[in-house]
Amino acid sequence: MPLERLLVVRPPDDGAGAWAWAVEQLLRSGCFPLVVVEHPAQAVSTARTPSALAQGWARAAEQGGSVCLVVAQRQVRALPADVRLAVGSGSVVVVRDRAGAAGGRAALPGWPARAVPW
Repeated sequence: MPLERLLVVRPPDDGAGAWAWAVEQLLRSGCFPLVVVEHPAQAVSTARTPSALAQGWARAAEQGGSVCLVVAQRQVRALPADVRLAVGSGSVVVVRDRAGAAGGRAALPGWPARAVPW
Protein backbone atom coordinates (compact mmCIF):
# COMPACT_ATOMS: atom_id res chain seq x y z
CA MET A 1 0.00 0.00 0.00
CA PRO A 2 1.39 3.44 -0.85
CA LEU A 3 2.11 5.42 2.31
CA GLU A 4 0.31 8.48 0.91
CA ARG A 5 -2.92 6.47 1.31
CA LEU A 6 -2.24 5.94 5.03
CA LEU A 7 -4.37 7.94 7.46
CA VAL A 8 -2.88 8.33 10.94
CA VAL A 9 -5.17 9.48 13.76
CA ARG A 10 -3.69 9.49 17.24
CA PRO A 11 -5.77 9.92 20.41
CA PRO A 12 -4.61 12.42 23.00
CA ASP A 13 -2.04 11.04 25.45
CA ASP A 14 -4.45 11.37 28.35
CA GLY A 15 -7.11 9.29 26.57
CA ALA A 16 -9.69 12.06 26.99
CA GLY A 17 -12.09 13.07 24.29
CA ALA A 18 -14.10 11.18 21.76
CA TRP A 19 -11.33 8.86 20.53
CA ALA A 20 -13.36 5.68 21.19
CA TRP A 21 -16.32 7.09 19.23
CA ALA A 22 -13.99 8.08 16.36
CA VAL A 23 -12.61 4.52 16.19
CA GLU A 24 -16.13 3.14 15.97
CA GLN A 25 -17.04 5.54 13.15
CA LEU A 26 -13.89 4.67 11.18
CA LEU A 27 -14.66 0.96 11.52
CA ARG A 28 -18.31 1.39 10.53
CA SER A 29 -17.54 3.62 7.52
CA GLY A 30 -16.19 0.80 5.38
CA CYS A 31 -13.59 3.24 4.02
CA PHE A 32 -10.71 1.51 5.78
CA PRO A 33 -10.13 -2.26 5.62
CA LEU A 34 -7.74 -1.99 8.60
CA VAL A 35 -8.04 0.42 11.53
CA VAL A 36 -5.09 0.44 13.91
CA VAL A 37 -5.76 2.06 17.29
CA GLU A 38 -3.01 3.18 19.61
CA HIS A 39 -4.72 2.64 22.96
CA PRO A 40 -3.90 5.58 25.24
CA ALA A 41 -1.89 4.57 28.30
CA GLN A 42 -4.10 6.76 30.49
CA ALA A 43 -7.44 5.95 28.86
CA VAL A 44 -10.22 7.82 30.57
CA SER A 45 -13.27 5.70 31.21
CA THR A 46 -16.15 6.56 28.94
CA ALA A 47 -19.86 6.22 29.60
CA ARG A 48 -19.51 2.68 28.22
CA THR A 49 -17.77 -0.18 29.96
CA PRO A 50 -14.70 -1.61 28.19
CA SER A 51 -16.75 -4.69 27.29
CA ALA A 52 -19.53 -2.56 25.74
CA LEU A 53 -16.89 -0.47 23.96
CA ALA A 54 -15.31 -3.59 22.44
CA GLN A 55 -18.71 -4.98 21.43
CA GLY A 56 -19.52 -1.68 19.70
CA TRP A 57 -16.20 -1.79 17.85
CA ALA A 58 -16.83 -5.42 16.85
CA ARG A 59 -20.30 -4.60 15.46
CA ALA A 60 -18.97 -1.55 13.63
CA ALA A 61 -16.10 -3.57 12.12
CA GLU A 62 -18.54 -6.23 10.94
CA GLN A 63 -20.84 -3.60 9.40
CA GLY A 64 -17.95 -1.83 7.66
CA GLY A 65 -16.05 -4.97 6.68
CA SER A 66 -13.04 -3.71 8.65
CA VAL A 67 -10.48 -5.22 11.00
CA CYS A 68 -9.52 -3.44 14.23
CA LEU A 69 -6.01 -3.83 15.61
CA VAL A 70 -5.43 -2.32 19.06
CA VAL A 71 -1.81 -1.50 19.89
CA ALA A 72 -0.89 -0.76 23.51
CA GLN A 73 2.23 -0.53 25.64
CA ARG A 74 0.62 -2.85 28.19
CA GLN A 75 -2.00 -5.54 27.78
CA VAL A 76 -5.51 -4.10 27.94
CA ARG A 77 -7.34 -7.01 29.56
CA ALA A 78 -10.62 -5.10 29.65
CA LEU A 79 -10.87 -5.40 25.85
CA PRO A 80 -11.78 -8.89 24.67
CA ALA A 81 -9.68 -10.10 21.75
CA ASP A 82 -9.56 -13.02 19.35
CA VAL A 83 -5.76 -12.95 19.34
CA ARG A 84 -3.27 -11.29 21.68
CA LEU A 85 0.27 -10.82 20.46
CA ALA A 86 3.39 -9.60 22.24
CA VAL A 87 6.11 -7.95 20.15
CA GLY A 88 9.68 -7.55 21.29
CA SER A 89 13.26 -8.71 20.85
CA GLY A 90 12.79 -9.14 17.12
CA SER A 91 9.87 -11.58 17.33
CA VAL A 92 6.11 -11.84 17.71
CA VAL A 93 4.71 -14.25 20.31
CA VAL A 94 1.10 -15.47 20.49
CA VAL A 95 -0.05 -14.72 24.03
CA ARG A 96 -3.53 -16.12 23.43
CA ASP A 97 -5.50 -17.16 20.38
CA ARG A 98 -9.20 -17.85 19.88
CA ALA A 99 -8.80 -21.40 21.18
CA GLY A 100 -6.88 -20.24 24.27
CA ALA A 101 -3.56 -21.63 23.03
CA ALA A 102 -0.32 -19.71 23.44
CA GLY A 103 3.34 -19.94 22.57
CA GLY A 104 3.57 -19.58 18.80
CA ARG A 105 6.56 -17.44 17.81
CA ALA A 106 7.69 -15.79 14.59
CA ALA A 107 10.76 -13.70 13.80
CA LEU A 108 10.19 -10.14 12.60
CA PRO A 109 11.92 -9.06 9.41
CA GLY A 110 14.08 -5.94 9.47
CA TRP A 111 12.14 -2.69 9.12
CA PRO A 112 13.73 -0.18 6.72
CA ALA A 113 13.93 3.30 8.27
CA ARG A 114 12.45 4.93 5.14
CA ALA A 115 9.24 2.87 5.58
CA VAL A 116 8.31 4.56 8.86
CA PRO A 117 5.72 7.24 7.97
CA TRP A 118 6.17 9.32 11.11
